[in-house]
Amino acid sequence: MHRMLDALRWVRAAEWRGVTPVNLTVSGAAAGTVRQLGPLAFRLYDAGHIAVMDQPGAAMALMRRFAAGRALADPAER
Repeated sequence: MHRMLDALRWVRAAEWRGVTPVNLTVSGAAAGTVRQLGPLAFRLYDAGHIAVMDQPGAAMALMRRFAAGRALADPAER
């Protein structure tokens, strides 16, 4: 997904390429990276299109951030 967005020609393409990824950790372990620009956001390690089955802890962390109105790129676990 990230490579696809890097390659697409869209209005915010240059801005997207300038977004620095933030490490996503869940329970102290690396779970992915988050690059956020508006509604575009995350990348989980070892997860396919059904991320909740592949990485349930990381998917739940992202959903909690979303439900709380926090940025998905917020590195702090709460």
